[in-house]
Parts: sequence; C-alpha cells; structure tokens
Amino acid sequence: MYILVTSWPRHWDKIGGKSSYTYSMLRGSIMNPDKIVDQTPAIFIKVDKETRLPQKCWEGKMLGKKRTEEKIWFEFRLDRVVECAQIYGGSRDGWHVDET
Repeated sequence: MYILVTSWPRHWDKIGGKSSYTYSMLRGSIMNPDKIVDQTPAIFIKVDKETRLPQKCWEGKMLGKKRTEEKIWFEFRLDRVVECAQIYGGSRDGWHVDET
C-alpha cells in the first residue's frame, strides 16, 4: 500500500485526480520510480504544514504514472474518507510505502 502525504493547500480532494512529486519526494523503498505499480491501493493524507498532524485522509488507488525529467506524474482515485491514523503524524511530504 502506498501512503501519499502532502501539506499543500487544496490537496487531495481539490485537484481532479492528478498530481506529481519530484523524485526527491519518493521515500524509503519507493525511491526507485520503476518499482511503482499501477492500480495499487493507497492512503492519501493531508497534514497541517506547521504541526504535521493529519487533517484529512482518504482511501483510494494510485491508477497510473508518467515520468518526466523532474517529476513523476500520477493519476489517482479517492474512494472514501477514512479516520487518520496518528502514526502518520510528523510524516514528511512525499510518497511512502506501508510494508506491514
């Protein structure tokens, strides 16, 4: 499962199912963009920029990706709002993998 975290304003439910991250925002075992698998379940987390506490979370799916020189662009679908697990508090903006 992927965990996608951002503190950016108007994310995730306000951007129409398409976003991007720079390669430096790929965290942990997802550091290699070739390992990103389409159709993978994901949790999308909006955190407060100052406190880093989760504000809103959604379950969904990462649908597809496209690499450019500077970024990885991806399409996603939000399925439903879920309770934010406090373990994600303090997480840095970026694309993480939950390997549990």
